[in-house]
Amino acid sequence: MIAFAGHRGRNGVLRRLCLASVIGCAVAATAWAQAPGNVHDYALPASSLAQSINAIGQSNDVQVIYDAALLKGKTAAPISGHFTLGQALDKALARSGLTYELVNSGHTVVIRKAPPSPQKNSPTASSNAAARSKEKAEPTILSEVAVTGTRIPGAPPASPVIEISQTRMIQAGQTNLGEVIRDIPQNFSGGQNPGIGAEAPGSAEIANQNITGGSALDLRGLGPDATLTLLNGNRLSYDGYGQAVDISQIPLAAVDRIEIVADGASAIYGSDAVAGVANVILKPDYSGLSATARLGKATSGGDFQQQYSIVGGNKWSGGGFLAALDSETDTGITGQQRDYTNYLPTPYSILPTNNVLSGIFSGHQKLSDYATFKVDAVYTERSSDRSTNQLGTIYGGHFSTNKYMVSPTLTFHLPKTWTASVKGTYGKDRSVLDVPVYTTVNGSLIGESKYCYCNSVKAWEVDAEGPLFNLPGGDANAAFGGGYRSNTFSTYSLIGPQKPQGGDEHSYYVFGELYLPVISPNLNIPMINQLSFSAAIRREDYNDFGGITTPKVGIIYAPTADFDLKASWGKSFKIPTLLQEYESQVVYLWPAATVGGVDYPGTATALMSYGGNPDLRPERATTWTATLGLHPRALPGLQVELGYFNINYKDRVAQGIINFRSALAEPAYKQFVNLNPTQEQMTDLIKNATRFLNYSGAPYDHNTVIAILNDLYVNVAAQKIHGVDISASYDFEFMNSSLRFSGDASWLESKQQTSAMVPVIDLAGTVYNPPHWRSRMGATWDRDKLTMSAFYTFLGGITNNTTAPSENGTSMKTVDITGIWHVSNDVDLSASIRNLTNQRPPYLTPFSSIYLNYDSTNYSAIGRFVSVAITKRW
Repeated sequence: MIAFAGHRGRNGVLRRLCLASVIGCAVAATAWAQAPGNVHDYALPASSLAQSINAIGQSNDVQVIYDAALLKGKTAAPISGHFTLGQALDKALARSGLTYELVNSGHTVVIRKAPPSPQKNSPTASSNAAARSKEKAEPTILSEVAVTGTRIPGAPPASPVIEISQTRMIQAGQTNLGEVIRDIPQNFSGGQNPGIGAEAPGSAEIANQNITGGSALDLRGLGPDATLTLLNGNRLSYDGYGQAVDISQIPLAAVDRIEIVADGASAIYGSDAVAGVANVILKPDYSGLSATARLGKATSGGDFQQQYSIVGGNKWSGGGFLAALDSETDTGITGQQRDYTNYLPTPYSILPTNNVLSGIFSGHQKLSDYATFKVDAVYTERSSDRSTNQLGTIYGGHFSTNKYMVSPTLTFHLPKTWTASVKGTYGKDRSVLDVPVYTTVNGSLIGESKYCYCNSVKAWEVDAEGPLFNLPGGDANAAFGGGYRSNTFSTYSLIGPQKPQGGDEHSYYVFGELYLPVISPNLNIPMINQLSFSAAIRREDYNDFGGITTPKVGIIYAPTADFDLKASWGKSFKIPTLLQEYESQVVYLWPAATVGGVDYPGTATALMSYGGNPDLRPERATTWTATLGLHPRALPGLQVELGYFNINYKDRVAQGIINFRSALAEPAYKQFVNLNPTQEQMTDLIKNATRFLNYSGAPYDHNTVIAILNDLYVNVAAQKIHGVDISASYDFEFMNSSLRFSGDASWLESKQQTSAMVPVIDLAGTVYNPPHWRSRMGATWDRDKLTMSAFYTFLGGITNNTTAPSENGTSMKTVDITGIWHVSNDVDLSASIRNLTNQRPPYLTPFSSIYLNYDSTNYSAIGRFVSVAITKRW
């Protein structure tokens, strides 16, 4: 374990960074490489493939790097005799579908997938036929070393990891990463997503708003700001004002896979990773050119989609690059285009138009035997339009977004397989929301608001990782480093004189991680086939919050090669969003009766403050998970995981007064009410506000004010979340074809208490929150030139507690089918139907006649959607 200590503030952090650098240099200096011998003696018994490969690496004094998911469930035959490193690896990897590559001057072995066999109709060719739907690529170390949830390459995380490859996405008929995340049972479709209706913010959190037209991950329904999204391990700039990250800005054509750790990960990645972290990993290399054209349409009307993408790249000795461009244009859906929403006044958008152009570049170059340079960059333009008719007033909405991010990395290959890197990130997002207001009487413009929500991120980091000493189960590895990160946010009117609002948060941080593979199978210890421990700690010092320390520990125990047990425990945190800190403060003057006042004179009034609060503190959480993994050797294609998760989330930022109309009457709001305000307090409140709105019906007079109501954002809410995740897949060969059955399900229970005097309320299973149950299961069949898939999705019902009495909604069940015809090695034709039976979202009584009659955060109104696509490769 690497421990960090020091004084708070910038100087203390710099001292810790210097100390970490000195320790790193000392450790690296003692780890000088020794050239591996040509031939070694082996006497390895039959064991799991991971154990056999680790033993070969130890014998040759080389580091072996692999993605644990690639080796899970695979076994190796006994190896006995005199062999070179390559010969031993060939024997271990025989019939595994994997291969290896020597890098770092022969001191590191990277295990990766073997390329598809060119022999037609062979079992290997059949099992790899689906891979032809992917572009021609040759995976290299730059992809395989990336393991989300840990800083140590090849170290299996003790937290559950969801991995979805691009091949699986294409086989499921998914066309962008927004669709991918909405199909994940652990993810909530609320937050920032295109289908969110205008009614959602009225009875849910502010995050349930479609500001940019993008799509953001919202694991466990904790909010898009509580899930961290990365691109090749690098942070992206926030978009809009909810501190969300638009994952759909990354072109699917450039994606190798997405890895999601559904567990707190602040000890590894810092703020925001409370519910988990998602890492979008790009294809490391690409040789050739590929173009795809797709057309799609909702059969009930609206949502006509055109998507065109192109990806190209080249690979040469020591380097390579990939570049992709994706353009998508989607028409919207109006209330009149669905028979269950045609009661809504015209115009009314239930799905906005969406036009997006995204480009991405990823390149790397070996500078010498000891240094490699890499850079990732992404640029996106997006525009979206929607409108609503509310009681004769039409509110337009035009959203436009421009964003970019660039992240260079310089990696040094040190002696004894140690590596060190220096990396930086800079990104900006400019989202403009233009809302003109018209009257339906003559269509005249009666008002307009036009605001810019501007975000930026800049960061740098220095880190190192490598082996420390040898253990029976393999090398003990460590990773450590430190850096700096800054996020800025500003919002201002583009047509008015309002003063810009905003601010910045920046922090210096240090971190350390340790992986200890204690026992491996070659020790032949009964009931302990494998045992490893992991630990991580991170310290962040913020400019206004002070210091935050987050630890995490994990254990992996496998009694036999057929199943394993994993457990993790840790602390996580999320700093308040910059909007919550710096949003404009508005002061309202209400009649006392309007805010629940009784037995007051008719002239009595109350002041109520609303908006940002610069005195907020970070939200904190304690998380733990336990996972049982089954991968029986008797059925090598079967993988099953059953996991339990628990999150205790406190100091959540919320508004203390939920219903301001009962602020003076509800005892639970007592702590937010000042019944004896002084004249000085009233004057300061109005003076410091951005706007003062008098709704009392009379001129302001401090003598009539009987109370001040504090409805600023405050750290008051506590949440308890727990549940179960189930994942299973079975791959096997059948009559010269390959079959894959897969299924994922998640059961969620979550409750919230806004303050000590307010009763605990249910979140999961209620309107605008995740349902208790979500699941998705399906099958994929592949034979020679044809790939077919079918998936069934179940979304549990929710209770509408906005009505009296409350009503229980029904579940929604949909079926998706996709077919891919591999016309040749260079041409694919595909067709997909989502929601085959054209299921409508479950009905809920709207709390207003101008709102949707279904929960738009959980269920889609698109209905049956048919698309066709063609892909050509050169």
